[in-house]
Amino acid sequence: MCFMMGKYKRKTNRASYKNIEIKDALKMIIGDKCSIREAAVKTGIPRQTLNDKFLQLKNLCGSVPKVEDIEKLTFGYQKPRQVRS
Repeated sequence: MCFMMGKYKRKTNRASYKNIEIKDALKMIIGDKCSIREAAVKTGIPRQTLNDKFLQLKNLCGSVPKVEDIEKLTFGYQKPRQVRS
């Protein structure tokens, strides 16, 4: 007997924002001088996620980040993952 797996269907919309949306929110925080809380409300991205990404950017730059520094920020895996079979 052979069982086929069904197609995975996501059950929630949790964490469904894209990297470009996070970068746009960070541009709002740095460029427009709005608070992290205001940017979270406007974009719908959780405040703590924006706070984590802002601190990551701040640590990457070593000082107060500028709008140009946002492109240095990376998301997800930096190296290709090793897949074992």
